[in-house]
Amino acid sequence: MREHITLLRPDADASKTPASWSSFPGDLLVQSATRLRILALLYAFVFFMAAIFPMLLTPADRAELVGSFIHWGPRVISIAVALLVVAVISSARISLPALMNIGLLFEVVGSFGIAAAEFADPASFSLRGEALGLSWVAVWSVLFTVVVPTRPRRAVIAALASVSSVPVILQSDRSPPKNCRSDWPRWMARAPGPRSELGAGG
Repeated sequence: MREHITLLRPDADASKTPASWSSFPGDLLVQSATRLRILALLYAFVFFMAAIFPMLLTPADRAELVGSFIHWGPRVISIAVALLVVAVISSARISLPALMNIGLLFEVVGSFGIAAAEFADPASFSLRGEALGLSWVAVWSVLFTVVVPTRPRRAVIAALASVSSVPVILQSDRSPPKNCRSDWPRWMARAPGPRSELGAGG
């Protein structure tokens, strides 16, 4: 009597996984979800310590922080989004492929939060003519090529959307600071985006 043996693959439920994610092992997606949660927590913590906590130390800084939405709005919203991502990742109701898509969306939204905190207020940059340098968006977008496994096309689209945050934020408010009307032509020339020291020197 011949014995029939049925072999079950570990990824037997791969048919339920979207085609764009089915080629990635399940354990890799689990590790990526854990890394994404840690990255979101670090994003919220660093944003608070770098952009909010120093402004709470003196009465003058506190008054400046709460005096205008442009000062506290992007920072608080960015932290709230990061904590929301942490809560979603901690939920067992969300599938791993959906979490990876949320991670790519967080890359873009987080980039706009960083760019808004850096450049939404024109009075925050120096108008003396030196280059602004690279934004932290450059570092943030590169991290996701390691944290979130995805196909090259998706990675490129998410990266392009992320790095576009800096010129978009700079163009969203082209008015110069009120006390620098005489520097309007120079500010307009610098408005399209931050330049590197090498580009400024050339």
